[in-house]
Amino acid sequence: MRKLDKLDERLAELRKALPPRNASAKVPGMSRLVCLRKIVAVEEAREALVARIMAINERSQPLRKSIARKPKGYNNPHRRKQGELGQEILSKLKAAGRKGIRVCELAQQVAYRGGSLRTWLIIHSKRTPQIVKLARGRYAFDPARSSA
Repeated sequence: MRKLDKLDERLAELRKALPPRNASAKVPGMSRLVCLRKIVAVEEAREALVARIMAINERSQPLRKSIARKPKGYNNPHRRKQGELGQEILSKLKAAGRKGIRVCELAQQVAYRGGSLRTWLIIHSKRTPQIVKLARGRYAFDPARSSA
């Protein structure tokens, strides 16, 4: 855009320097015909730059559309259904038995972030007494414990 701005400035300067048709005084060192030729040359260069800019914009438009972020929402095919994660975690805890399973192993099995899984386990161990914390980072499902 700098070239285009420079051309616009040069065009404005040349138009100011252009003497009126009926003026008797001439611009020193430049006839009216020379000034008009320079204006035409600058105007043609400006039009060529505008055409190049338009061509570049047309080529980049499909690229911009292809990289536009699509909103993640209910249309996401990788999104779990409501309650599906909980069922998956509980089934893995039940399968691990009384010895339990480490949070990092469970996170790999259910393809979920470890920190978020820890939070899920902490919250749900308060709601569901069968989820028991055995040791640091190890949880188990104890069906003998009932909700009181």
